[in-house]
Amino acid sequence: MKDLGTNDFQAGVNETITIKVSVDKKPFLCAFQDPPDGSVWKNISHVAGNLNASRQFTMPALASSEVDFNVQFSTQIASGDDVKKATYTIQFAGSDGGSATRIIIVPENAGPISREYTFRT
Repeated sequence: MKDLGTNDFQAGVNETITIKVSVDKKPFLCAFQDPPDGSVWKNISHVAGNLNASRQFTMPALASSEVDFNVQFSTQIASGDDVKKATYTIQFAGSDGGSATRIIIVPENAGPISREYTFRT
């Protein structure tokens, strides 16, 4: 996997992409488009109440293929919380190597914030 900048990536045919998401405060309010365009999610792991989750997808076997999906990040700030934002970290890793990290800051009452991620062979 190669990070092409912004939210675009290049990946190999049949490469498995692992995505890990974490947030710095409760609640974890991250929602993935299901299914992603061009693939399916597998190995989804999230326990209610936890501040992190992970999932994978495999790139298609054909060259010039694309997988894309939308992720929405939101927050509910407690009334006594002095930090009026939640910070999400989303990490991408390819089974053939390569990784990338994106930080999404969601200010109070600003969510959900939507991001589109595109992977091309």
